[in-house]
Amino acid sequence: MVEAISKGETSAEVLASMALGTMKSKTEELKRAMDGLIQPHQRMLLGAMLEHIKVLSSSIEILNAEVEKRLADESEIIKMLDDIAGVGITTAQVIVAEIGTDMDQFPTANHLASWACMCPGKNNSAGRKKKEKTRKNKGILKSSLVQAGRSAAKTKDSYFHSQYVRIAARRGANRAAMAVGRSILVICYHMIKNKTAFKDLGKDYFVEKDKTAIAKRHIKRLESLGYRVLVEVVEETA
Repeated sequence: MVEAISKGETSAEVLASMALGTMKSKTEELKRAMDGLIQPHQRMLLGAMLEHIKVLSSSIEILNAEVEKRLADESEIIKMLDDIAGVGITTAQVIVAEIGTDMDQFPTANHLASWACMCPGKNNSAGRKKKEKTRKNKGILKSSLVQAGRSAAKTKDSYFHSQYVRIAARRGANRAAMAVGRSILVICYHMIKNKTAFKDLGKDYFVEKDKTAIAKRHIKRLESLGYRVLVEVVEETA
């Protein structure tokens, strides 16, 4: 549609007929939107932008082909990491390219997370613990993991979603995304090291992990509102 405009098409009806997908049901709205005046210099600018997009798309295809060629030996691991929620092929390629596939160089997953600057730093002064920040990293790994964390958090009924919501409520969205990104990196470490497939822990992981703490927190909250709480443990039946 934009290309047709850049080439001189002015008919609103013709332009609206080029709609694809869900836009096909909005023909009348499109006709009204296309009813305007496009000057020659505006067509020229549209054409120039479209050509620029084509050049960039071609360059991206060339670079993607080169990346796939260089990571051909690790294709199975990349496909395996692609199964992690929030991690696509591109992110999996970044992870493998940045950390490699020899996890023996990192004694533990925590060492890897620290190396990737996905751990909070320490900021203590005169015995007081101050606000912690993660170390800055100019590489692409950290930003890719944080972006993967945001994407994974959108997967409903998953461990990542529960982790994100739990942390975001206390420390904000950015720190929650960082935490989920760190979890993804730790999962990658174990998957690569042990050659295991991804398995989501489930949305109820944190509930099952610490039922007592959750119960105490809610009881304390109710008591602060003026209620007296009596707790009775009910045995689960098969």
